[in-house]
Amino acid sequence: MKADNDGITVDAVARIVHNAQRDLEYWLEDPYPPPPYDALPEELRFPVQSLVRLIVQGYCADYVQDMWIASMAAKDWKHGDVKDPHEKTHPCMVPFSSLPLWEKRRMHLAYDIVEGFARYMDLG
Repeated sequence: MKADNDGITVDAVARIVHNAQRDLEYWLEDPYPPPPYDALPEELRFPVQSLVRLIVQGYCADYVQDMWIASMAAKDWKHGDVKDPHEKTHPCMVPFSSLPLWEKRRMHLAYDIVEGFARYMDLG
């Protein structure tokens, strides 16, 4: 167990965020929930770490959503009615204001977790 005065790293908070969102996706019966954070290759951990950094830096959910859409589009994903990793379609590739309620709550879950740890984080 870490001492109370040890800083928590971006990677550690990213793990907590990812796994909490993953659990929510299971509860929402997402047909393609992601693997646990520790099973992700580094290139798939990076977006979660970036999410954590953006939240710590004070960016709003609209901006964070726009950055996620841009990163997905750079990997050839596009908006579609269903999430399909084979076709690279995702229904959440829309502005934050157009997201379904549970997707907004998923984003707020990330904010709540990060903000809960932010003052103790080691951003190095």
